[in-house]
Amino acid sequence: MVLGGGMAALSAVYDLTAPANPRRDEFQITVYQLGWRLGGKGASGRNLDPAFGGRIEEHGLHNLFGFYDNTFRLLRGCYDELARPRSHPLAGWRDAVAPESSAVFLEPVNGEHVPWRVYNPANDHEPGTGGALLPLWDTVVLALEFIDLNWASSVRARTPPLPGDGAPHPRAALLPVAALVYAAARALLGLRQASRVVAERVPFGMMLRTGAVRVGELALATALRRARALVWRAAAPGVVAGRDHDARRRWIGFNFGTSIMIGLLEDGALRRGLDSINEHDFRAWLTPRVHDDGGRTLDSVLMRVMYDSSFAYEDGDTRIPPGARYAPGANYEAGTLLRGLLRASFTYKGAFGWKLNGGTGDVLFAPLYELLRRRGVEFRFFHQVTALRASPGPAGRCVDAVEIARQATPRGRYEPLVEVEGVGCWPSQPRYEQLLEGDALQRQRVDLEDPRAPWEPPARFTLRRGDDFDAVILGISLGALPGICSELIDQSPRWRAMIKHVKTTRTQAAQLWIDRPVRDAGARDGEARGQPITGFWYSEASPLNVWADMSHLLAHEPWRGPSRPRHVSYFVSPMVDPPVFEGAERARATVRSDLETLVAEHGAATVYRGLDESAFPWRALVDGRDEAGEGAARLDAQYVRANTAPSERYVLSVAGSSRYRLPAHSPEEFTNLYLAGDWTRNGLNCGAMESAVLSGRLAAHALSGYPSRAEIIGLELCEA
Repeated sequence: MVLGGGMAALSAVYDLTAPANPRRDEFQITVYQLGWRLGGKGASGRNLDPAFGGRIEEHGLHNLFGFYDNTFRLLRGCYDELARPRSHPLAGWRDAVAPESSAVFLEPVNGEHVPWRVYNPANDHEPGTGGALLPLWDTVVLALEFIDLNWASSVRARTPPLPGDGAPHPRAALLPVAALVYAAARALLGLRQASRVVAERVPFGMMLRTGAVRVGELALATALRRARALVWRAAAPGVVAGRDHDARRRWIGFNFGTSIMIGLLEDGALRRGLDSINEHDFRAWLTPRVHDDGGRTLDSVLMRVMYDSSFAYEDGDTRIPPGARYAPGANYEAGTLLRGLLRASFTYKGAFGWKLNGGTGDVLFAPLYELLRRRGVEFRFFHQVTALRASPGPAGRCVDAVEIARQATPRGRYEPLVEVEGVGCWPSQPRYEQLLEGDALQRQRVDLEDPRAPWEPPARFTLRRGDDFDAVILGISLGALPGICSELIDQSPRWRAMIKHVKTTRTQAAQLWIDRPVRDAGARDGEARGQPITGFWYSEASPLNVWADMSHLLAHEPWRGPSRPRHVSYFVSPMVDPPVFEGAERARATVRSDLETLVAEHGAATVYRGLDESAFPWRALVDGRDEAGEGAARLDAQYVRANTAPSERYVLSVAGSSRYRLPAHSPEEFTNLYLAGDWTRNGLNCGAMESAVLSGRLAAHALSGYPSRAEIIGLELCEA
């Protein structure tokens, strides 16, 4: 039995039932899912109210990054096996995603938000194929292209080519430099290999090698510090004056990058592993290595992106107290952050990021559902797990029983998907017409995805080991585990330590539909290419500071009539935990208030500067209701979401927490229990789609031996 239907659980089921798995016929699999849809924190729905045009409504902002090899392997394999006809809007994986190679940061400079758009060069590799690392030559050229696109060419209006453009990469002028860097890198790799041979064959060789490497690390760190000081001496006049944005950004990027390298060398983390520095928060670890530039690097938008991109704030608290330089709640363990940063920067394939051509549910979870059903997997929707019961005793402990509350009664086999523009999609509400309790659920507006909702389930029952299941894959997210796994936690010190040290936070999200086009924030003059992957901007007034232009989704939303929008924005951020329990409606009102503050006070001056108006034009918000609102009341026709239910809470990587994460399987803990979730020890150990897929693959490996650890892409680069 599989408890939960998020990406981690479905990834495990995908591998357990894979045609290449030699044990696939040994498994009879049933997935028990709260509510009416799959996806977990990645779920999306379609609003079928005619006033809202079948629009996509997400739990948050979801993109795939180019280093998500295991996720793309699953995506590609799913679409290939479904073999949809070419006429289908999502026939193949290339129809499901689109490459995007830029992001935009809106820097607060002298009281204004100045766009800083970062370009990442494309490459010719396909995500989900080959190993995790690119060939050394390609990595060198990629790094040089990044420098050329963002700094050497900053005075030119250039748009980087994307995969499939047919446009040549700007490599010709870089090839001589790339050849020199490549030769140097090959020489260093050769010396490293030679030192290994000496260490293995010469008496005391390992001791000599370790000592020599340590001396070399410290000498190189010292040399970097001195070289950086010379660079600052030359760059300081332009940076301090504040008028040259390119000069400031070049310096911040240089100081940030060299500080990371100095820290890795001084701590021997490249040799000892990145987990060796996980006891430190990243900012605290980096601060002594940064060249003093008056706080320009440590307080830069680049530093804040490291935290905001992963909601890395304890208790969701992004507030900066008066007189402070950054939010005290910011907390992200250094090794985990750097592993993700290095993977994202140097191992991406095709493009740095890939946007989904539809809702996450449309593109990922509906195809997976169709494929897994075809493979014989059973899905039980409206089944809320209320408790796992464990057998007593320290030896041979196992999960003996699972208690279930059936939230609603289907009139037959529940069919969860609806067709929108030829694509199977999850609706934003249950298909009430298929439920015996449908009228009451709809009338009372019960949220079946929130276990705290005031609704008495029509049935409760217990599933027992030996009769109903043999093994359990627990794919429910961390925030819900204290409520349903109390017996496991009571019996296991390791479970208690994980619950104590691995933290979660609430998040909030909003989507706005606008009836006029908006020029891309940070786009260069004459640049007409599509939207950036995402954007970051900062305001003391509102925490909703991670933004994305998602206007490409309008082609997948069946709007009709004169109210058709021409722009869509998504906003997400952490959400502060209240001191006392806060109901769902009150939490949603908080998001609505944050959104109004953001749009009213800063909308026209930041992401919507292309509207060319001094104040945000409320009439631009699409409101298809019979009695459309006026002014800020039109926000009521937009979409806001407070992710406050226990299983919706985002999993953090606070300093020192990774060592408390549990692996996919611990036979000495509970013999028949397998864990799948981005909260497990999965190698990346952060809240990300790839972390979830990695964890699912590790659970499938622990249960069936397939895939082998060698087949899990990038696992050799992790410490799992």
